[in-house]
Amino acid sequence: MPSSSDHNTDKERRLIGVFIYSHVRLRRADEHFLNIHLTSAFAAVLEIEEQDLEFQLEDKEGLEMVHAEEDKLAKWKGGTKSTLVRSAAELVEDVARDTVGEFGVWEQEVMFQLAETMYGVARGLKSPKVDYITIDD
Repeated sequence: MPSSSDHNTDKERRLIGVFIYSHVRLRRADEHFLNIHLTSAFAAVLEIEEQDLEFQLEDKEGLEMVHAEEDKLAKWKGGTKSTLVRSAAELVEDVARDTVGEFGVWEQEVMFQLAETMYGVARGLKSPKVDYITIDD
């Protein structure tokens, strides 16, 4: 199985890093369905098998990144599911702007669509606001 060190261009390594950070955030938010979409999109852009991409989470470099991200998230205040999903969407959107365009227009569009889907899920996760009414006797 390939290792994250097998990807020798900066843009590939950056993309794998964003995948790992986003994956950890979505997993922490219990958004398994979104993680499937995330894995599919990143595997398509990188032109590797989904299973090989998931292996990146378990190789030496990937595990270090996973643990670092989990430690970082443990210190977040107000780390709601909505916040976690939105922050993962921001990572995907940023990498779509900065890096994926170098892969191609189609690949960039895939990433922007993924980010938009993630933003939609984050909006749906926000807690409804409840107004309290005081009734005088």
